[in-house]
Amino acid sequence: MFLGDCRLDDFWLEYACTLRTASLRNLRGCLSHHLRWLAMQGMCWRRADHNDLHRYLRALVDRQLADATLGLYRWALAHLYHWAHRAGHRNDNPAAALSPMRRRPRTLRWVPTREQVQHMLQAPNVRTNRGVRDRCILELLYATGMRAAELLSLQTWQIACASRCITITGKGDRERLVIFGQEATYWLERYLRQARPGLIAQGTGYAASSRGTSSLFVHPTPGLRLNYMALWRMVRRHGQRAGYPLFTPHVFRHAFATHCHDAGMDLAALQILLGHANINTTTIYLRTSLEKLRALLERHHPRGLHYQPFERVQRGNGSR
Repeated sequence: MFLGDCRLDDFWLEYACTLRTASLRNLRGCLSHHLRWLAMQGMCWRRADHNDLHRYLRALVDRQLADATLGLYRWALAHLYHWAHRAGHRNDNPAAALSPMRRRPRTLRWVPTREQVQHMLQAPNVRTNRGVRDRCILELLYATGMRAAELLSLQTWQIACASRCITITGKGDRERLVIFGQEATYWLERYLRQARPGLIAQGTGYAASSRGTSSLFVHPTPGLRLNYMALWRMVRRHGQRAGYPLFTPHVFRHAFATHCHDAGMDLAALQILLGHANINTTTIYLRTSLEKLRALLERHHPRGLHYQPFERVQRGNGSR
């Protein structure tokens, strides 16, 4: 198990039956790091108290980790110490009173302009089946603002090209309808008609009609599975080719939300399209709009950038 601690085998067996594979991998990685940190402090998980856990999280904050990553470590600690208390390995649960340690307010790191997105969309070589697939993925990410995990889980029967909409299940098993435009429809129909059968045949060695998969986006390998890392590498490769190395699958979601809001879409509609449970999450996309408004104000207000202050009258010399 973790660092050879056989007492944690029961913990692993219990959660191996209830968590998904990706969650188990995250749990193992976070707890292995936590136990190594405790060992360096001369402690173990059975004697660590609330202050020790707080110092551990503070050390993570000092490493400038993302807020989502900090939340993942805190989630792993909650699982471990809740189990230890319930299983009788500890008399208390030191993680019960841990408060979230947000490093900073949530903001967007980089949002590409419309011109940069357009240049990025044209990066794939659409003379090949894989290039058509990549162009279709990029177009759909930008057209809908869906998460990478939502795109990778799409099945062919979920797509309705005639009505240009997709019913997907997002975080928290919340179902929502996403809509896409004519450009994404063109590339989706071209992918389904031309590229997808060719990629399936290339990956399996069989005709697409005799052996295949219901997954919408496939990879030309025997398993036909397009996973997140393959998607991430694909986007980064095209981003570097287009001259924008900061592009990731999630950047398209940021671009979708920011560009829609800049064009006048209200936050309530944007919240529905993005699948946010809380509208406060949607408000992070206001930053770019506020910066544009601030620039306009500085340019056009009488006391903006070109304001020349009048000579102030000094008080105390008899002048008023």
